[in-house]
Amino acid sequence: YVAHHRRRLDNYLVPFFGNKALAEITAGLAQDYRMHRMKNGWRGKPPARSTLHQEIVCLRQVLKYGQRHGWIESVPNLTPPYKTSGMITHRAWFSPEEYKRFYRATRERAKNPLKERWRTASENLHDYVLSMVNTGLRPDEALRLEYRDVAVVADDATDETILETRCAASAVSVTARVCRARFTLSNAFKNGTTESRQIGCSQNFRSSFSTPSSTNLR
Repeated sequence: YVAHHRRRLDNYLVPFFGNKALAEITAGLAQDYRMHRMKNGWRGKPPARSTLHQEIVCLRQVLKYGQRHGWIESVPNLTPPYKTSGMITHRAWFSPEEYKRFYRATRERAKNPLKERWRTASENLHDYVLSMVNTGLRPDEALRLEYRDVAVVADDATDETILETRCAASAVSVTARVCRARFTLSNAFKNGTTESRQIGCSQNFRSSFSTPSSTNLR
């Protein structure tokens, strides 16, 4: 984090603001900096919105530091004078055909790894793919998932045994939403043991179940 801010200072902020006193840096001058960066990007290309935003964040940190030391009375408002509509982006997703090819490939690799020492990693990858699709977990939620967030319950609608995951939208909230998925449970998870894979209860949840029993995902 600090190293990134140091590069922003050395490469962009200091060359532009270097001869200015902190008290001379105003909202208007910050806007001039934005225009300067848009016209003088790397290899003629303007920086991404997120890149420019991080540079302004770095500038604001410098000004806050000066305010704490009494060098300036207040930090100017560095927000853009107007908001532009950002580019609409869509997350990449698999078509049903692509996903079918994907999980078949991971299943085959789990059964026949390139090297025997990679068998556990290949099995974990296949379980991870299936669990992500069946539960709808976001990647960051999956990384924070622990044993205490997963319950073995009976599905009233189908009379099947399923895993119910409690997933958090943030590290603070742990009851944001409930994801339900149908899985064939391994004995290790049913019995609360980790016979096949050594996973501590306080560690992030890693797959301790086998393939789902739903007909569309195998």
